[in-house]
Formats: sequence, structure tokens, C-alpha cells
Amino acid sequence: MEGAFAIRLRRSPSLIMKMTNTISLILLLVGSAASLASALANKIDKTSALPRLCNTDYVVAHFEQSALIHESHIQADSQLESQADSQLESHAEGHKKVDSQELVLIRKGQRVAHYNPQQKIANIWFLSKHNQQQLTRVFEPYQQGIEYQADELKAPSQWHYVRSLVKQALLTRMTVEKTDGQGCQQVQHYTLDTAAHQYQLAWLSAVEIPQELVVTNKQNGRINRLQLVKLDVDNRVAKQVANQQFAKWDALPTTDYADVGDNENNPFLAKMINQGFSNSTNHQANHHHANHSTHSH
Repeated sequence: MEGAFAIRLRRSPSLIMKMTNTISLILLLVGSAASLASALANKIDKTSALPRLCNTDYVVAHFEQSALIHESHIQADSQLESQADSQLESHAEGHKKVDSQELVLIRKGQRVAHYNPQQKIANIWFLSKHNQQQLTRVFEPYQQGIEYQADELKAPSQWHYVRSLVKQALLTRMTVEKTDGQGCQQVQHYTLDTAAHQYQLAWLSAVEIPQELVVTNKQNGRINRLQLVKLDVDNRVAKQVANQQFAKWDALPTTDYADVGDNENNPFLAKMINQGFSNSTNHQANHHHANHSTHSH
């Protein structure tokens, strides 16, 4: 049998050629598969070593806003001094902390909220596809809100500030001194020195929020500091928190700003009119750092 097969092979050169080609093709396929498997393994190893893509659409960031005043500028009046003693905290370099508030920034795509837990007031922005801003100011103690359309906002905010608490104009003027970390944890250290103020910014560039912003007034020594306390950028956690919080606010009844004057019988709206809240569409009023971090001097 084997001899007959050998004789057949000698008499059929074309058959030998076909078998040779088949064997070569099999070896080529086996080699290619091995190379592909090796390449995929290397790619997976390298990918796992790289940081995950940073989530910027869903972010929950907790900040502390504080104001420090140099002791030499604190009035010596006995009445003011007695009141201040119960509030002031000792601080390094002759400064005392005179005020401290929490600010929570929540992003959900094109919706961004600035929430003050002490006052329980939320300023919620929405940027339309036509780049028009809408603002809803929610007052949790009253479980009501006031809506402002784009043409009702006296001073529409720069969207970069709304998303990051720092104006693009200021960031552009500042100089990067050094960079630490990498990926989502990369921190760029900026500085800017003007005639009136000194700025120091630690900027989380991947997430686009400040880790710390310190603004020093050269004339009176007042220091405004915005310090990141907690940051949720995990897509699952941040998305869940943002969705729950926005759903809670969205469930509250709101009144359009144009209709506020026609609803004086509403106790909440009547109080807002008397206190001037409904007419105060400048969101920066509640931020210590805003008067400095949002302007270039």
C-alpha cells in the first residue's frame, strides 16, 4: 500500500505540489494565530497598565470655601471681638478663618449644579445645543424653585466656570510651574501674580476642576481658598449620585421668573421678592472665591 502510494506520488508531481502548498498554508495559519494571540496578550497587558479614561460627564466634587483674614485687619472693637471669638479659628501665619462653607459641584452631561448644603440652595444650569444657558434656583427649605430663561439672566456665566469653578480667561493667563501625577490624577500647578492679587491653582486637568485655588489680596492680606475635599469620578458611583440628586430637584415645583410678580399670594415667592432672591441671578454671590477666581486683574 505504501509502495503504491509512493509510486503514485512520483507519477503525480501536481499532487505533490498541492500537498506542499496545503502544509505550508497550515503552518502559516498556525504561526499567524500564535502571533495574533501573543499580540493580543501584550495589548491587554499594556492596556491594563494604563489609567482608565477619565469621566468628565458625571462628576460629584465636594469643596470647602474659606476666607482667611490677617489678625492685623481684624477690628479691635470689643463687641465685634467678642462675637468673633466664638467664630474665628486660629490659622498659620497670623491669619484667622472667618468663614467656611461647603460647595458641591455635580455634573450630569450638559447639566451642572452648584449646591450649598448650609443654605440648602442649588443653582442648576443647563446648556442647550444652541449654547444658551438656563438656570433653575432651588430652595430646599421651601421645596420650590425659580426658573430663569436665557434672556432673563442678567449676566450669563461662562460655561467653563460653571463646569469647573474657574474662568477660562484666568486659566489662560496663568503659568504652569510644574506637573505631578499622571492620567486622571495629574495635577498642574499654576501661578499668576498681578498688582492686586496672587493666584495659586492646583488643577486636575483630566477632570477639569481645581484641587485647590488660593487667592491672596495684596492690599488687605485676605486669603480666599477653595479646597477639594472629596471627588467622585467613578462612572457608576458618580452617575448614580448625580441622577438621584437631579431627580430629587426636578421633582420640586418651579415658577418661571417672568411669573413671579403675579404670584405674590405664594408665601415662598412673596418672601423671595422681599428679600431680592428672585431678582438676584448672579450665582457668584454665594462663592467666596468668585470675586477673584473669575476675574483677571
